[in-house]
Amino acid sequence: MDFDLSTKTACLVDNGLFVELGIRLARDFGRVLYYNPGNQKGFPTITEAMIGDGMGEIERIDSFWPLKNEIDCFVFPDINSSAIQLELISQGKPVWGSRAADRLEQYRAEFKGILMELGLEVGPYKVCHGLDELKAFLFNKKDRWIKFSKYRGSFETRGWVDYDTSRDVFDLLAIKFGPAQNIVNFIVEETIKTKVEWGYDGYFAGGKFPARSAQGVEEKDKCYIGAITEWADLPSEVRMINEAITPILAKFGYANFWSTELRITEDDKVYFIDPTCRMPSPAGEAQMELYGNLSEIIWAGAHGQCLDPEPTAKFCAEAIIDHNGDEQYWRRLVVSDEVRRFVKLYNVCKIDDAYCIPPLEHSCDSIGAVIGLGDTIEEAIEHLKENEKALNGQPITIHSEDLADALAEIHHADQQGIELTNEPVPDPAVVLQD
Repeated sequence: MDFDLSTKTACLVDNGLFVELGIRLARDFGRVLYYNPGNQKGFPTITEAMIGDGMGEIERIDSFWPLKNEIDCFVFPDINSSAIQLELISQGKPVWGSRAADRLEQYRAEFKGILMELGLEVGPYKVCHGLDELKAFLFNKKDRWIKFSKYRGSFETRGWVDYDTSRDVFDLLAIKFGPAQNIVNFIVEETIKTKVEWGYDGYFAGGKFPARSAQGVEEKDKCYIGAITEWADLPSEVRMINEAITPILAKFGYANFWSTELRITEDDKVYFIDPTCRMPSPAGEAQMELYGNLSEIIWAGAHGQCLDPEPTAKFCAEAIIDHNGDEQYWRRLVVSDEVRRFVKLYNVCKIDDAYCIPPLEHSCDSIGAVIGLGDTIEEAIEHLKENEKALNGQPITIHSEDLADALAEIHHADQQGIELTNEPVPDPAVVLQD
C-alpha cells in the first residue's frame, strides 16, 4: 500500500465536532477538504456555514460530489451518515467510517438484543411507549436512567432519583415532544452498582482491533487519563467485550474509532453499557496526538487494513475547556502557535488571529480540550498544565483539577484488579501542585 500521503486528497465529512481531525490529517495529506453537511437545508445559517472556515490547513467546501473524483479517501469520524458511506463504497471509494454499524449506538434496545445474542450481560430495562407509559412506570421507581434512541439532540440521558425529586422531567418532555409525546419511545434502565467503571479507546478496521491502543478513565464531560496498552495487557474484561463484538463490527465492514463504556460489578459481571461508534470526546482529542501515524491508520483502514499505531508517548491527559461566555453568542479564544496542536476545539473557525465558536442550536459550555502527553502519567499531566498556562487570562474554565478524581479512580480500579499500567500511578494530590 502506498503510504506517501503527500500526493493524496482526503475529505473530512463532519458535523462540526471534529474539525481538528482535519487539521491533524493536513500534516500528512497533500490536501484536506472539509465538508459540513449541517448547512444543507432550505434556510441555511451563516453560523453553521462558518465552521471550518479560515483554517489555513483545510479547505472548506459546500459539497464533495463535484470533487468526488479528486478525492482519494473519505473520512467520517461521526455517526448518522451510513447511507452516504455505503454509496461511496459501492462506487469504489475508500472510506473511513462506521458504515451501518452506527446503529449500535443509535438504537439502544436493538443493541441490548445483540448483547443478549452474544451471551453478554444486560441489565434490567424497560421500553416505555410514550410519555404516559413512562410516567406510569416511573411512579413508584427509584434510581433509574431515562434514555432515548437516535435523536440525542432532542433528549440526552437523564437520571431519575424518585417521583418527588425528578418528576419535573415529565414537564420538560411534554414541552419537548408536544403532540408527539406518546408516539416516541423511552428506555429506562436500572442503575448497575459497580466496583469499577472502565473503557477502551482505540479503533477497529480490517476486521480486527490493533495490537495496541489506548485505554483509560474518563470523568464525564471533564477530563480523561489514558495509557497506550498492548492488547495482551488490556484488562481481561475489556478484551472479552472487544472479542465478543468483533464479528458484529467485521460484518458491517467497520473502520473507525471505537470506545466502550463498561461497568464491572462486585461479583465480576461485566456490563457493556454504551458503545461509541465514532471519535469519542474526551479521549479522541488525545488520540490525535498519541498515535504518531494516525493519518496512515485512517488511510489503511479506509482500504480494509488494520495498521498498528506508532505511539508518540506512553500516556495522555485531557481536560475539557468550558467557555464562560453566553453560548447564545459568538465566543472566541486566542491560542499561540506553540501550543496549538495540543488545544483541540469544537465547531471552530478562524477570524483574524482568534479561533471563534459560533452559536449553534446545540451549543453548550464546552468548546474543546487541552491535552498533554508524557512517558509517565505525571509527565502527561504536567505537559497539559503547561499548555493550559498558555491560555491564561481568557474567559474559560479548564477542568484540569478534575484529573485528581481520574487518578483516584485509577487507584481504586487497581485495588479491584483492573490495571491501567504496571508503572507507578501518582497520588491525586499531584494535580494540585504548581
